[in-house]
Amino acid sequence: MKKTIQHISSIKEIQLFENRRSWETKSGGKLRIIFALPSPVLQSEFLHYTPGELSGLSVDIRGLRLYSVSDLPKKKMGGNEWHRIRQEVISVTDGKVKWTCEDLFGEQMEYLLEPGVSLWMPSLILHRYEAQEERNKFLVLANTLFLPDNPATHDTYRAEMFREFQKKYKK
Repeated sequence: MKKTIQHISSIKEIQLFENRRSWETKSGGKLRIIFALPSPVLQSEFLHYTPGELSGLSVDIRGLRLYSVSDLPKKKMGGNEWHRIRQEVISVTDGKVKWTCEDLFGEQMEYLLEPGVSLWMPSLILHRYEAQEERNKFLVLANTLFLPDNPATHDTYRAEMFREFQKKYKK
């Protein structure tokens, strides 16, 4: 892992999106918007990669993937990690999830995510989540690829490493 950081994200860059639109379809079903990214975020942020961060990798991890985390028991916690390159859009589809974020400057924010609200999180943000109800489910749209058998694609780091970088930047 490189000892320097090329671009520092601030907690102030995180954005919430309301997605409460749904309607009945012509076939009698229900169409529900999971998330809708505004064009400025999609074009100028989500698909932007810091060249210096990419240069240290042996494989190109740029891409787009969608995954789900489901059946979270109430009060169960996860995450407690950060990413140098990966940005994420998180959208809860069932239940409620408390999402806690912290930047390298030491600023923290908590968000209560539930169906109809999505969160865009830039890279270099330490984050963890806690299920607020039984059997929660959320989707994550990530701007990086992930191959389980290739550690060069993982871009996930522990909180302890974040704290070491944070010593340089915290106010």
